[in-house]
Amino acid sequence: MKKLLILSILFIVGCAADVAPVPEVPPAVVTGAEKPVPIGELVTLTIAPNIFPSDIINVHYEWKVIDSAGTKKVWLSDNNQSVSFGTGPVAGKITAILDPTYVYGDSKTKVVADVKSAGISVIEVQVGDSPPTPDPIPVPPSPIPTPPAPVPVVIPDGQFKLAKIVYDGLLTNKSTNKEFLSSLSAVYKTVSQQVRAGVLTNLKDSYALLKKSNQDVFTKFGENTEGWKGLDDAVTASVYQLYTDKRLPTLLEYATAWTEISAGFDLYISNLK
Repeated sequence: MKKLLILSILFIVGCAADVAPVPEVPPAVVTGAEKPVPIGELVTLTIAPNIFPSDIINVHYEWKVIDSAGTKKVWLSDNNQSVSFGTGPVAGKITAILDPTYVYGDSKTKVVADVKSAGISVIEVQVGDSPPTPDPIPVPPSPIPTPPAPVPVVIPDGQFKLAKIVYDGLLTNKSTNKEFLSSLSAVYKTVSQQVRAGVLTNLKDSYALLKKSNQDVFTKFGENTEGWKGLDDAVTASVYQLYTDKRLPTLLEYATAWTEISAGFDLYISNLK
């Protein structure tokens, strides 16, 4: 019976509930990546001070830093207000991903009313100086211009590697509707945040919320769910395998899975022309 529950409600097409559109929240501004950092140095990225509305009773920041070798070891300050990491011995780019979450409620009673996100911020850190630009040398026109080599997209591994599965599936799906894709991403991100804030406390309610909200998104944008079956099947199979491997013992692990699914959507959207 539990297998049927997982297979019938963790669909991308059929996940979510009455999640209202994510309202505007204070943007997170990060400093520390304004100029190239010498090789071998320590980098510190800091979230600039912000004046929050009185109904924000808690702020939580999650960081992930990756380079060409994978996820880097980081050191976090109190309240995750800043993150520090070493550049390593090689010039290039390091990508920092910041996911800020705001908990709204009554400042006196601390009763939670909602959980909102400003969306994932991607910060690029240049390690070492960029190579000097040589003087232009006249070259005769080529009859067939050579297209530039594609820049590989760095996808965070994550705990369950679901972001890559979603990203690869979207490459096959080829959807270009950014507003529609952003709405799907927001569904997973919002439900995950409500689990972490204690608003959702059981798997059944979380699934119901995911299912209805995704159905509402497809209806709003007039999208045909049949065209999403391939991605739906891939994510469903991966999540069910996590369940059978006993890697989803509590609701918090499911929340992590939904965050990774949202990250896959966000990375694909950020690379759309």
